[in-house]
Amino acid sequence: MIKSTLRVAIVHRYFWPQNYPYAIMLKDIAESITGVGSKVSVYTSSVGDKEEANKRDDWQRKTNVKVFSTHLSSERQVTTVRKAFNAVWFGLWLTLKLLLSKHDVVMVATTPPVIIAFLVTLLSKIKGFRVIYHCQDIHPEALVVNGSISCSFLSKLLIVMDKTTVKNAWKVIVLSQDMKTSLIRRGLGGENIHIINNFIFHKLINDVGIDDEAKNHPGKVRFIFAGSLGRFQNLECLLEGIAKHKNSQDIEFLFLGDGPLKNKIKAFVVREELSNVLFNSQAPIDEALAIMKQFDAGIVSISEGVSKVAYPSKSIMYMSVGLPIFAVLETDSELATMLNKEGVGVAVIPKPEVIASGIRLMADSLKNGFFSTEKIRNYAESEFGKDVILNRIVDLVMDEV
Repeated sequence: MIKSTLRVAIVHRYFWPQNYPYAIMLKDIAESITGVGSKVSVYTSSVGDKEEANKRDDWQRKTNVKVFSTHLSSERQVTTVRKAFNAVWFGLWLTLKLLLSKHDVVMVATTPPVIIAFLVTLLSKIKGFRVIYHCQDIHPEALVVNGSISCSFLSKLLIVMDKTTVKNAWKVIVLSQDMKTSLIRRGLGGENIHIINNFIFHKLINDVGIDDEAKNHPGKVRFIFAGSLGRFQNLECLLEGIAKHKNSQDIEFLFLGDGPLKNKIKAFVVREELSNVLFNSQAPIDEALAIMKQFDAGIVSISEGVSKVAYPSKSIMYMSVGLPIFAVLETDSELATMLNKEGVGVAVIPKPEVIASGIRLMADSLKNGFFSTEKIRNYAESEFGKDVILNRIVDLVMDEV
């Protein structure tokens, strides 16, 4: 890879050591871009924590990456008004920073949605830098799907803004062909849209180890759902399918995470007396991986239409520790096709009866040794390995330098 000095800025609401998967990914992305001779600046937020500040200071000294941040409170379990205020403040602060600095490329993602990327696009016309738009989700469509936006005028306005961002971006990165197709359906050509999925957190997985003896629960198949318990996940439908196994002594389920629907689904579990359904609170990524490896299968469940605007990255985390995937989603999606083609999971449509049958099929397949843990790990490494994905991202950033 040819080294060249390029002034690159990375913009995102969150950054390491804040405990969000993409925030942690950005640390590796920044290090990789710096590693080929470019100068990297990160524009983000901080929670004002001394430990956070010390970690960032030490990392900056080691990598020569410059981190600029503005203090913003955590958005976990806060009001919509507070989130809006944070987004506005972050936008104003970012505008000042970018106007007073010089960059060749600015990489911006989708948090906060639409507004920040659109703002960066406008600033690029003033400052002359090129924009890389890293779409972890496609907004505002994703916000419409999960019910966060119901106003037709607002959604249309946001689509116009985001379409402008995509059209004017030098490069757009999406996680799947489904997401690329959704952007093209807006009437865009798609020539600047590239598919690069997220990567496995290698170091975290090596830290927790891969100990198959942890799966020591004879005669029982254990499913884990790890992630947000929110509107994207079609949880009511999933639980209705699980409820049909309330008397199945050989099957157990764990929901690992928090979210706006947690109390509702816990109430459903109590009401239906589902003794084989358990809950744990959200855990840091390394702890979550350690818990995952004790289970037999990972559950991915998403609402209708979500696969077109997002990619369930928890599927990559499951496979990284060798778990086959039980997926509840449209079976014509990229993820469902991959599971069937590669033999690394089972995909079913979101109907309770079909979910129940799929759970039994998955459980019997696991008992009969149908899925190979080693095969799943190797596939995940070859497709989503950190070096593989980071090299693709760096090549994209350094293109035409």
